[in-house]
Amino acid sequence: MRELLLDWRVAGKTAVLTTHNPEPAALLADHLILIFPGGRMASGAFAELFTGEHLSELYGLPIRTFDRDGRCYVDY
Repeated sequence: MRELLLDWRVAGKTAVLTTHNPEPAALLADHLILIFPGGRMASGAFAELFTGEHLSELYGLPIRTFDRDGRCYVDY
């Protein structure tokens, strides 16, 4: 499925993926919609929202994000 979604991305197609795992989002997403506990939502560009601060609030855990070799990673 990952390859199909990557092919669609390259072709300029849109896909909606819902996940509780931030790692597929790090590979595939250009845009995120985060739904926080209590129902507050944030919508925006991947680079704006895929941060340790936002993910820590979302999951209730200390999380940091980092870039390596042009890819974004998550550290729990």
